[in-house]
Amino acid sequence: TNGGTTWTRVPQANIPANLSGEYGYTDMYDVDGNTIWFATNKGRIYKSTDKGLNWTVTQVTGFTDFSNLCFTDQNNGMAMMKVYSGTTLTSLSLSKTTNGGSTWTSLPTNSSYFYNNDIDGIPGVAGKFVSVGIDMGGVNYGSSYTTDHGATWINIDNGVQYISCRFKDDYTGWAGGFNTTAGVNGVYKWQNNSTGNETVSYTSEPPVLYPNPASDNVNISLSSVQKKHVTVTVYDILGNVVYNDAFFSMQKNLSININCNGFTNGVYMAVITADGNKTTHKFIVNR
Repeated sequence: TNGGTTWTRVPQANIPANLSGEYGYTDMYDVDGNTIWFATNKGRIYKSTDKGLNWTVTQVTGFTDFSNLCFTDQNNGMAMMKVYSGTTLTSLSLSKTTNGGSTWTSLPTNSSYFYNNDIDGIPGVAGKFVSVGIDMGGVNYGSSYTTDHGATWINIDNGVQYISCRFKDDYTGWAGGFNTTAGVNGVYKWQNNSTGNETVSYTSEPPVLYPNPASDNVNISLSSVQKKHVTVTVYDILGNVVYNDAFFSMQKNLSININCNGFTNGVYMAVITADGNKTTHKFIVNR
């Protein structure tokens, strides 16, 4: 209770007995307020809601071990188990809880954009998790996120190896990758992971971008732009320009259609400038 200056041992009677050969993983835990969870090598989760004074334990259905455990708040969490034969992945299980770990429900793992090297929950955003992966012999790898508790995954990027990830909030996170050359790869920082629109500045009515998420086309609607120069630049998540065009509007209202058929699934940023007034809009392409 004093930031770690002194420690008081938890009474043994307050901790449920472990199974034969069972032990907890020192790096597989999560904390939200006074609540803490940690996973064991027998597919069980120990939970305390009073900073570790008292504990309960729950078996996750179908789990005999753990590879990852994370929560977004005191109710919503996700657990993953990977089983290997040598270096070959033979089994992958993913489950969710919406009641703090009392019960668990299996999730699909066959999405092209679910990466199984690591997952992390976005603190305070129920149902939002990030997954990252590495190259396992040609298998798709990169990063993605879900906003519906793992039912579907939205791609962020491909072809970059991420070993692990941790998020501070919905806007800031970090991922670790392989670093074999100084200044190349290593640690990555993600900023502004919101799925909404972010307005930078605008002196008249701001542009409207729709639909979001998009599949084939994105429309941009602007008003009060008569006799104004308008530029639209779209960046992918790595900062590459995937679309750029300029317009001169002779009408009060201007509608711009962007063909997204050449865009891969993922997150994009549309920077719209009209005579120096700029907005930045985040949108998703998901087919």
